[in-house]
Amino acid sequence: MGQLDLTYALDWDRFRDNIYPVSETEPLAFCRDIVIQGDYAYCATDYGLFIWDVSDPSELELLSSLPVPTHYSENLLVDNNVVYFDGGQLIWCIDVEDPTDPFHLSYYDPEIVVRTIALKDSFLILAGDGPLEIVLVADPENPVQVGTGDRDFNFGLSIAFKDEYAIVASGVYLLTFSFDDPENPEYISRNEWVPEYGLTKEIEIAGDRLYACMETGFATFDCSDPTNLELITFDDNISMKWMDYLEVKDGMAYVSSNNSKHVMVVNISDPNDLEFLSIIYVRPYLDEINRERPPNVRRLEISDDMLFVCEGEYGFEIFDISDPTEPDSLGGTPPPRHSPRAIHKEDDYLYTASAREGVQIYSVEDIFNPRLVGEVEHPSHALYSSLCFSDGYLYVSDSDYHTDYSYHNTRGSRHDVFDVRDPENPEHIGEFRISSGLQGWNPELICQGDTLFFTEFTRSMGYPDDCGLIHIIDISNPAEPVAVDSIITDVYLGCITILDGFIFAVDRVGLKVFSPDDSSGFTLIGLEEFDHSVVSADFGNRSICINGDRLYYADYTGMYFFDIEDFDEPQLIRNINIEDRIKDIKIVDNTLYTCGYGMIKYYSLERPEYPSLLGFTYTPGHAENMIVEDNICYLADFYNVSIYSFGDSLTSVNEDHSDPPLEFKLFAAYPNPFNSNTLITYNLPPRMFTRLTIHDLIGREVGVLHNGTREPGVFTTLWDGKSLPSGTYFARLDLGDQSQLIKLTLIR
Repeated sequence: MGQLDLTYALDWDRFRDNIYPVSETEPLAFCRDIVIQGDYAYCATDYGLFIWDVSDPSELELLSSLPVPTHYSENLLVDNNVVYFDGGQLIWCIDVEDPTDPFHLSYYDPEIVVRTIALKDSFLILAGDGPLEIVLVADPENPVQVGTGDRDFNFGLSIAFKDEYAIVASGVYLLTFSFDDPENPEYISRNEWVPEYGLTKEIEIAGDRLYACMETGFATFDCSDPTNLELITFDDNISMKWMDYLEVKDGMAYVSSNNSKHVMVVNISDPNDLEFLSIIYVRPYLDEINRERPPNVRRLEISDDMLFVCEGEYGFEIFDISDPTEPDSLGGTPPPRHSPRAIHKEDDYLYTASAREGVQIYSVEDIFNPRLVGEVEHPSHALYSSLCFSDGYLYVSDSDYHTDYSYHNTRGSRHDVFDVRDPENPEHIGEFRISSGLQGWNPELICQGDTLFFTEFTRSMGYPDDCGLIHIIDISNPAEPVAVDSIITDVYLGCITILDGFIFAVDRVGLKVFSPDDSSGFTLIGLEEFDHSVVSADFGNRSICINGDRLYYADYTGMYFFDIEDFDEPQLIRNINIEDRIKDIKIVDNTLYTCGYGMIKYYSLERPEYPSLLGFTYTPGHAENMIVEDNICYLADFYNVSIYSFGDSLTSVNEDHSDPPLEFKLFAAYPNPFNSNTLITYNLPPRMFTRLTIHDLIGREVGVLHNGTREPGVFTTLWDGKSLPSGTYFARLDLGDQSQLIKLTLIR
């Protein structure tokens, strides 16, 4: 009954009449976990679930992909044609009986922060921060919590079973639980590591041996009696920083760590004499091409004589380990191509800049069938993150360019210029660098006629230490841009926008307004300080736009609204907490659009200081940048380019949306009627004590969803009514002396 971020809600069609996906380009899969069953590889990615046919490792075939709202999933299980997908906040149950057509069955909302999952018969065991959580999944369409462990612990990172006992790696302890009664797991014993051995990240059991990867080495235990583990040997020669991943087969251990570029093969047949055999290097040929972001090991899986290695955004690679002394690569998923970070639309063409693969141009004349018509590879292997367009030329910025691939030895930020007057034959015509500073993660690029503005932060070249910069560039000759001026701001320069030649910038100090001056460049004329320390905490999650005499700024925590009618005295009107990681905002026809991790939302600005939620839709991946035009949203979400339609008109969540939003609003629940649980959304403009409760038909209180002070914002809460009988219920929202009711219908 806790608050639920809408990013993770199940029903993908909630606002299908308002906004729905039209088409998308081929997604990029950041592979975080992999399970092999028969001829199929099931991959947990940041986009969702990918299923590959691996019957021929040299000719892998992608059978299907299913978007799943996820926040860095790293746990995946497959059992009886059902995938259990840990999405970072929810556990998703997915039917994969037909690998070419997987579909969602249900989801389970854990009470703990989940770090690892395991299956025991028909029970799903969740470990993490808190007690073990036991979920019955005999009916995967209706997962139900049936028990919890009787011991709290932090950092439950790995689970292994020995007969009816579960051993959980938790920090410097190995905890043993009896699962004779899975609904009531009983804590039996604790084995404490010698402190200098460090934390345990992964354990595996083979026969009467338990093997453990630790922070400082590799350990072997006798687990013939799981209630009394006995250390056989600890070997600090078998070590790499933070050994995270372990697979054991036929007396061999395959060991690696997060972000490592290799896998160690160790002979463990004699636990008193561990023997290092070989090293498996993952895609070494790519290192010279992608020094900034080489493939890194994420997870290991063994099937028969093949080792499957997750390699993050590179997918996975397969190795023949029939001879462990000479492992041989059999093939892998294709290297990543387009991972769009920035997007621009001009006429019927969509221009995207990718973190890896340069510039791509799509024809979107038919939005249902976007076509790649032109592309230019990176002139150097930069990591593009922003772009702007002016008069047939595209200016693209590298997010963190380093000539020697070191954060502390750089000759300056890099920008590339492309001639795209013929979109089907784009051409790289030049580049330019400004200063010798260290550029920010997501620099802002804005074109205004023959002038380009961009942001960075620097640590050298005569500028004050750790200062932010706004550079002004003359691009009247696109092939030879010329630096005109630079404005110094605070180091954590968030973002900028331009209005009537004035620059509006948000940095760690606040909102600043700079006026153009023919004699001295730009002069600071306005400043509104406000507390938003998040600017220094998250470089990428910021955006700014202007609508009339209102400026809207969004960052990691929410949105800030400013009155800029007087440029000399901008005023912060208010801010609201919107629990999304907002990456970009746009305003079109008095409607505010936001995108972030896994979601697009849009709001009415009939009352500019009180945006009213109109609708939302889920987006796989991490939405980075968007264009909204003619009720169509073009979205670059790092993993692909997606196109969404808002239909013929924008319709409010609530049926009566003609009036301006109230001081607070309780929206219609969805789904309703419902089976077991539903989502309740409400608007809280003022900061006040708030109480959200559930009542039965005769007025008795049967549940409390929230009881306390809340900041202004849009909130969504999941009500789980599975313990109640079918019938009519009411959700009541109390704010001070005001209250609102909505009717709920629970159907069994």
